[in-house]
Amino acid sequence: MKKITFSCITSILFITSFAQQYNNTIPKSSGFKQENIFIGGSLGLGGGTGGFAIGANPEIGYSFNNWFDAGLAFNINYNTQNYTDIYNNNIKLRTFNYGAGVFTRICR
Repeated sequence: MKKITFSCITSILFITSFAQQYNNTIPKSSGFKQENIFIGGSLGLGGGTGGFAIGANPEIGYSFNNWFDAGLAFNINYNTQNYTDIYNNNIKLRTFNYGAGVFTRICR
């Protein structure tokens, strides 16, 4: 039983030791590659007493190599708040916000 257990453990260690190796033999070519483009983002939805919020944050980027990415990020948000009490005379506030920015990701 000890031999079988030892064999299983060494086999697992041997297999997982190759899982993190990087193949450096991939030929490198210069220029724009469409497969290096990535898109993503997030959606937001919220609510509460007299309030509602919805938003989206799309992004698009490009992977220059294995450790450096850069791209553009956008945001669009809509918020509304209703004050319905005797002190505020049923005030309704609505806002629409938008923006853009750049991002970089550097990982080792």
